[in-house]
Amino acid sequence: MSIQWTAVAGLLYLEIGLVFVLCIPLLGAKTWKKLFSIQLFYFLNPVWRVLYYSTLLLLVILFLDSIREMNKFGESEMSYDVRANLETKLDHSLKRFRAQRNFYITGMTLFLIVYVTTELVMMSCLMLQCNPSFGIFDIRASKPRSSTGGSLKTSSGCI
Repeated sequence: MSIQWTAVAGLLYLEIGLVFVLCIPLLGAKTWKKLFSIQLFYFLNPVWRVLYYSTLLLLVILFLDSIREMNKFGESEMSYDVRANLETKLDHSLKRFRAQRNFYITGMTLFLIVYVTTELVMMSCLMLQCNPSFGIFDIRASKPRSSTGGSLKTSSGCI
């Protein structure tokens, strides 16, 4: 496995572990609130955003490359000479297997990166609704409460 596919597989394992940690019911709301209220997260927010989008772009490129490789080593494009030689046929089957493996690894990594991001956004929005002074912006201190502000506060744009 080349270094790019090893990195994608490592990211997949990291995301699977993160999903399990996010699903553990032992960690209460206070623990998540303490974890999300670390000032380092607010300082690194622009860096994380750039890193997230660049990782997402790289994964999409690798996903498209794995689709191309799967089509390249498809069963229908084998020539007559490839079918005649057993060693060449095994080599062709091995390359097709690797292309399919890379497709599944990259597809699952793309799915989990979107899932983890959505879950983290939903958790932070839930914490923001439970405690409006939790987030970066204090909703109560920004404007006096009016009919428009009250409706904006109830529909805070969270999923």
